[in-house]
Amino acid sequence: MFMRLLPVFAAVILVAQEQPAVKKLARVEGKALNARTGEPLRKVNVTLGPAGMRNATARQITTEADGRFAFEGLEPGSYQVSADRVGFLPQRYNPLGRAGSGGTIALSAGQQLTGIDFKLIPQGVIAGRILDADGDPMQRVQVSVLRVSSLGGRRRAAVQSSGATNDLGEFRIYSLPAGRYYVMAANNSRGGVRQLVRTGSEEYVPTFYPGSTDAEGASLVDLEAGQEVSGILFQLRRSPVFHVRGKVAGLQPVNSHRGLNVMLMPADRTVLQMAPGQSAPVGIKPDGSFELAGVQPGSYQLVLLRWDRRPVTLGRTPVTVSSGHVDGVTLTVADPLSINGVVRMEGTEQQPDLSAIRVSLRPIDPLPIGGVDGGAKPDGTFKLESVSRDSFTVNVTGAENAYIRSVRLGTQDVTGTGLDLSSAAAASTLEITLGTRPGLVEGTVKEGDKPGAGRTVTLLPDPAKPMQPYLIYTGSADQDGAFNLKGVAPGNYRLYAWEEITRELYTDSFFLKKFENDGIKITVKEGATERAELHVLQAGK
Repeated sequence: MFMRLLPVFAAVILVAQEQPAVKKLARVEGKALNARTGEPLRKVNVTLGPAGMRNATARQITTEADGRFAFEGLEPGSYQVSADRVGFLPQRYNPLGRAGSGGTIALSAGQQLTGIDFKLIPQGVIAGRILDADGDPMQRVQVSVLRVSSLGGRRRAAVQSSGATNDLGEFRIYSLPAGRYYVMAANNSRGGVRQLVRTGSEEYVPTFYPGSTDAEGASLVDLEAGQEVSGILFQLRRSPVFHVRGKVAGLQPVNSHRGLNVMLMPADRTVLQMAPGQSAPVGIKPDGSFELAGVQPGSYQLVLLRWDRRPVTLGRTPVTVSSGHVDGVTLTVADPLSINGVVRMEGTEQQPDLSAIRVSLRPIDPLPIGGVDGGAKPDGTFKLESVSRDSFTVNVTGAENAYIRSVRLGTQDVTGTGLDLSSAAAASTLEITLGTRPGLVEGTVKEGDKPGAGRTVTLLPDPAKPMQPYLIYTGSADQDGAFNLKGVAPGNYRLYAWEEITRELYTDSFFLKKFENDGIKITVKEGATERAELHVLQAGK
């Protein structure tokens, strides 16, 4: 009998062996809260999609009244999670311990991941009306809200959002984060700023609130998180406008004008670095000539740009427009530089492999373009091609547990001044020395009597050192409110914890003035650890 059952047992074992293993799928859950009140949010669209995969299918869930959501049956892998809701700023989940715009979550087989929580910030709104010179409402005027920051002690602004006025001259710009803003209006009813003006006539020109044709006379609008600022009422100004004509000298023959543009920028670099309505580049004609129309009276820099994979400045010349057209301007081409350099580790007899390091130059000038970066070879040498003859800040990434101790261009120490290449010799070498005994700053964040989980921590040099952006360190508190900032260069700092803040704000020296007494002073010594307890600040107040 037993012998007759053997084939049956064998068959059962064989079937069992052929059954595929059951896949263990992962699960992600969390909740969405109002960052201002802590209350759960319903109708929040939470999206989860595979990270780094083009055309990958994403899944979306809408939260119920308790603000909770859960994604079931997830394959192991890396994912990104984001949340958005009408009336709030969209947000991407930021894993604890990381600062910035967000990262990824890694799921293993069968993992049950909880605590993927979003604290959504209510949107800010700026609203008002635009009138013409007679006090009548203006329709189809383009209104731009420009977020203000600073670099090198110079105020800068970039368009955050924009919209057009309705038939009553009304505008409403929404989905704005907390910050400091300029409001600017430009008559767009005749097809855009470039077609707006007839040179030699008086026309409506871009105007800042409360009625200035230049940024120096503009008023700042301070917007708190979730605040609506209404009643922004001002008239569009009229001004005589003229043309600037000239020719580019030093062009090589045969299609050398292709990819070249000229544009005007403010000559005064101590005020807002922007010229609305006058900074739109124009092309170069085959004979090297150019014409910029609709230029208001003022002092400018005429800039020659080459647009390739990235823009490169090829020349500058001052231009003053007073009460008439400007003709016969000559703009001479200055070839860009190739910068050879080397990164060295201090205090090491045998240099390690430095191929993970990247060196970047970022322009200080008002035009926020023209940056360049390049990777180092294992021996630390690098080369940066087609570098504009402009001024830059220097930064290094990819150097674990190291910090920039010094930067030299040839024999000149440019660590604290930035890199000025306007008159640099073509053979100059950029030498960057990295210190290998950085400090560590750690501690806890408190929000009332609770841990400040997920709050942003910033360590800022004191006094500010705008030409050394690498001396700014950021991080996030974990679920217990603990934080640590590694690789800190020795020096004096102020330490802050924020409910919500952006880089535009914590790098803005004008904004930080009202918080200078709230930061904890810390002196970081080489190879030492400093500790501090922080309390959360609201950047919008």
